[in-house]
Amino acid sequence: MSVFILCFLQIVLYTLGVVVVCGLAVEVCYRLCFALMGRRAGRLFWFVTSWLGTPVHEAGHALMCLLFGHRIEKIRLIPTRAGGAMVEHSYNNRNVYATLGNLFIAIGPVFTGLGVILLTLYPIYPVSLQGYFSSLEALLASDASERDIFVGIWQFIGGLWSEGTRALWARILAAVVLFSMALHVRLSTADVRGMLRGLPNYLVICALVAGVVALIGGETPARVTMALQQFAWVVVALFSLILVFAVIQLTIVLIYRTLAYLIVGPSRERVDLSRYKDYRDRDWDEFKK
Repeated sequence: MSVFILCFLQIVLYTLGVVVVCGLAVEVCYRLCFALMGRRAGRLFWFVTSWLGTPVHEAGHALMCLLFGHRIEKIRLIPTRAGGAMVEHSYNNRNVYATLGNLFIAIGPVFTGLGVILLTLYPIYPVSLQGYFSSLEALLASDASERDIFVGIWQFIGGLWSEGTRALWARILAAVVLFSMALHVRLSTADVRGMLRGLPNYLVICALVAGVVALIGGETPARVTMALQQFAWVVVALFSLILVFAVIQLTIVLIYRTLAYLIVGPSRERVDLSRYKDYRDRDWDEFKK
């Protein structure tokens, strides 16, 4: 029983738990950035930081809708005057598979976002990425501490900019893609609500997998744990890179806000994070008013 419980908790933590925590961390940066910028400056900031991130975000929702049999009622990958970028979908709530899909539709932008980042970085920084994957496998095999793994992550991030195997334009391209994607590989409050509808089904699947692993026994639980940890630490490494760029953007916003205060004086526009509590991936609606 103890093997089953441990395996169940590891499956949930190393798959869904890591994605949710990292996605919510980016969401916090997103809310702070746009709340501090205000509507006028926020409109320009949104365009600069979302030209790629928003279509990829919505494509993640749409892709998972197709995979889990949801009917896409309306989709806009980019905002227009008619409304914001969005994906509206419907499904048969008696269908167990479609109901499970709500969870993956909610976290779909994480998969597409990380996928775009990997497809961008791998051709430009192959040495750093391959070196990180190899060192991660060695660290996990040697039961290294979390501190050692985090040190490896920061060495990986630092190694990206010191790797000299590609031209300057390629490095600039990677930075531009990361800058645009940084605030959009996230989970909004609407995403979290949608995810909860599919969570019970996901937990049942995790329990079934944990039961099979526990019944097989032997080295199988250890191998499953190793595979789950590798997945989780790769996700954490990529999200650490994303958060670096998200924090850079937040720092730029804070500098802008400070300079505006010193030059123009106190703004009449109140910083209000509650403006975004009902956010539904319709960024443009917030700033076109």
